[in-house]
Amino acid sequence: MLVHDIENKILDHIVRTALRNNWLVSVHDGEDWVLVKSKVFADIRKDMQSTDEDCLAFRGSNDRRLGRIFLIYGNDGHDVISNHTCGDVDFDQFTDEMNDYTTNFGN
Repeated sequence: MLVHDIENKILDHIVRTALRNNWLVSVHDGEDWVLVKSKVFADIRKDMQSTDEDCLAFRGSNDRRLGRIFLIYGNDGHDVISNHTCGDVDFDQFTDEMNDYTTNFGN
């Protein structure tokens, strides 16, 4: 599988899981917030991968800040998630699941 294909599968999984959790997703392309508080899969994915890196910010009910995932593109694919914030229990479970998911591509 090509690196770009692996990254896309992981990115789709991140966004779909966040939306299933009824979270809002914002996209920072390394220069600006190009999308703020969206629940539309197509809009979120369209605004991702326009640069070499993105930051996704997630908000829950009542606009509660959950955390961020930092993405870097073009390496081995399975390592697209370069870092994430911690602290919110729901978000910690989410990032644990995302890390487990990406591990499947690294083997």
